[in-house]
Amino acid sequence: MKTGGAVGIAALIGAVPGIPRADAATAGTALAERPETAAGRFGAMSCAQALATTYADLVGLREEQAKALASGFGLGMGRKQTCGALTVALMLSGLAGKGDACASLMDAFEKEMGSTQCAFFVDQFGYSRCRDLLRFVSRQLNERAFG
Repeated sequence: MKTGGAVGIAALIGAVPGIPRADAATAGTALAERPETAAGRFGAMSCAQALATTYADLVGLREEQAKALASGFGLGMGRKQTCGALTVALMLSGLAGKGDACASLMDAFEKEMGSTQCAFFVDQFGYSRCRDLLRFVSRQLNERAFG
């Protein structure tokens, strides 16, 4: 059995002794500031990466780890499927020990935004709504997983 993949994943999530887990970049940032932080990072990185790096310190990840972990979810999980920011919010909730909040987070997102599908947003609005989606999902994370 190969162990390279398992070791790589363990290192990514900070489970290997000696690998520091959190960065100071967002450490100590108030929850209320994080929606704007995430929205401001979008463009320099994908929506999924913007959200993941904004909350990395709260789940024990370094920002570079969070960015790598979220790298496949920009433009929706599976390309234009479930919104990448929502997908990352669900992962962050689980890492925060609040996996039971995932269903209500998805319901709130769908009710507010009209869908959970990236294709819906891109077809309806292009990418002009992505910052609003990030702000909304970030506020929901604050309330449901980190508040």
